[in-house]
Amino acid sequence: MMPENCSRKSVSRLFDCLSKEIEKQQPKNVIHFMVDFLCKNYGSHLRGFAHVWDVDLELEKEKKLVIEFFKSQKLTTEIAKHFISVGFDSMESLLYLNAHVLDDIEKFNNVNWLPGHKIRLQQMFSNIQENIKTFYAEYDKDDVKCGLDYSALRQQASYTILSPFQQL
Repeated sequence: MMPENCSRKSVSRLFDCLSKEIEKQQPKNVIHFMVDFLCKNYGSHLRGFAHVWDVDLELEKEKKLVIEFFKSQKLTTEIAKHFISVGFDSMESLLYLNAHVLDDIEKFNNVNWLPGHKIRLQQMFSNIQENIKTFYAEYDKDDVKCGLDYSALRQQASYTILSPFQQL
């Protein structure tokens, strides 16, 4: 165990470093920024919390990808959200769907899709594996990526790493 004055110095150094980064980055949400900073630079001290914190970012990226997939199939964001709300919130989960579950998803969301949208959904899910493969091929060519800004999901920043446990 460290002596008490060493712990205070470490905490003081950490707060100084955080203050400088906050002044430099000017984040919109300071608390969110602080947690990001701690997870990025001191993840090993947080006993697994950093991994849990970053999982949300990955899930959000997957959901955005699902929305982009639906848009590439000429379907609305709202329809994509109906699938996400039922738990089909990743590209992988869409592979397990077929046209027979569309009525259940529609009922669960308490909506009535337009006939044209329903036909598009039936066509999309009748050949879902090929449609996803085509989507990824276009995505890799950067045809779809240009409309996405995944980095905006969480404010990215360059941090100055200063260990709070270093001696002055």
